[in-house]
Amino acid sequence: PANIFVAQARVPKDLLEIRKCREQAFDRPVAKLLTSEQLFCNATTVANGKATCFVARGSRNRGPILGTADYKPQGKGSGTWTIFNVFVVPQARGRGMARQMIIAIEDEARRSGIKKLNLQVETQNTPALTIYRKNNFKAKGLYRALLAISGATGYPFLIEMEKDL
Repeated sequence: PANIFVAQARVPKDLLEIRKCREQAFDRPVAKLLTSEQLFCNATTVANGKATCFVARGSRNRGPILGTADYKPQGKGSGTWTIFNVFVVPQARGRGMARQMIIAIEDEARRSGIKKLNLQVETQNTPALTIYRKNNFKAKGLYRALLAISGATGYPFLIEMEKDL
């Protein structure tokens, strides 16, 4: 899509902007259990090298970050990466940003010799499920996760999905 620029995040320069994006985008039921500090901790996973983040902007290296998507190796030598923290701010949804970030991760995975991608998504997150299915991710399993965060507890149903590259 026109006017969407996806690139690897510039760490540490982009960290506060990544946090702001995630705070704005985090409107799913599970998201309401997370605090701003926990969102920042997710961003610092990128900062300390445990994960890599791609960001989407409306203009090349200018303007605010409108979407984020992280990935990390599932296990050393597993040949699998896990995708997580895929967020797009509400005012930028429907423009193809999440799809473009997923494609960027897929391209990077192929260049790195990775054979499989996986992710988890809430069963009620229909827009995300649609994007992943259109990108040929297949459901692997369904489970109920216990999230106990900041004194609140939730039991969302999650679908584990995967894609062979």
